[in-house]
Amino acid sequence: MCRNAFTTTLSSRLALKVGYDLTYKNKPASVAVDVVKTPITTPPVILGQVPFFLKRTDSVFTTSLVITF
Repeated sequence: MCRNAFTTTLSSRLALKVGYDLTYKNKPASVAVDVVKTPITTPPVILGQVPFFLKRTDSVFTTSLVITF
């Protein structure tokens, strides 16, 4: 996991923080996705499920504005 952040003071009462988090997992997660018969009817006909593998790397960009009273 890699976490970087930068904070700067804009004035005596105001500050800005920018961050970036990067997480790596060797074994990617997977979710089951329904396979639906087309054309879609009401109610939909589900034929089964297939695994869908997610990315190994997750990234999060954050910003914070700090106001001091």
